Amino acid sequence: MNLSPQNRTQTIDEFFKQLTRINPPPEDLDSSAKTGTSTNSAGKQKKPRYALAAVSVSTISLIVIAGVLLYFIFGHNPSSRPRQSISPDQTSSAEEPSEVSEESSNVSDYLMPDLIGRYRDDVRDDSRFKNLLNITWVEEFNNDKAEGVVFEQSIKRDEYIEPGEKVTVKVSKGRQFVKIPSFKSGGNNMPLHEYHAKLAMAGITKYEFRPQQNDGLETNLVASTNYAPGSTINRETPLIVYYVFNYPEPPDPEDY
Repeated sequence: MNLSPQNRTQTIDEFFKQLTRINPPPEDLDSSAKTGTSTNSAGKQKKPRYALAAVSVSTISLIVIAGVLLYFIFGHNPSSRPRQSISPDQTSSAEEPSEVSEESSNVSDYLMPDLIGRYRDDVRDDSRFKNLLNITWVEEFNNDKAEGVVFEQSIKRDEYIEPGEKVTVKVSKGRQFVKIPSFKSGGNNMPLHEYHAKLAMAGITKYEFRPQQNDGLETNLVASTNYAPGSTINRETPLIVYYVFNYPEPPDPEDY
């Protein structure tokens, strides 16, 4: 079915009326079908089946055209689409903080520091540990850590603790067994102050100086020890160092 440019500007009602004139209503067709003939504008007769076919085609065309028009008028409007909204439940769940369980609320905000490898004096002087930890110091021999160095703590690093937490910290006393250094240097006996420093380097802390008269040696030289130099002793065993004096009163060893 072709329409002229003039018909394209007509209203929908005029368009439907024109289609009705071209394709008569079914009532007229039924009356014509009863007589067995159909008359057109030129007076020619057509068979009823052609008239029914024409009505069906026209009806389908009307439905299709009406559907297309309705789609472009009402259906193809982006603004008519519903917007996605957030329900009150979703808003509240995003804004309200989650409840903290009783167990998690009891967790401390403080973590146990790592004291291993620090010197005891440094830990004692550090203000960060004074109010945080209640330390019990235990001294033990340790062959791997120098004297005064922490090598063990009862609470592991990064565990949660409370202020004033009690913790046991073990500090090295140094090696348990030490070797007695020689008191000779170049074949000669050392002065008392030199051997005093050598004992400290060897890790020997328990020793005693005793004066001894010896006319064959100069005053203040080391004469002997109660254990032979080069031997190994327990650091808990006191070492006695004999030094020479040839005066009426022996010098005070603290001066050396």
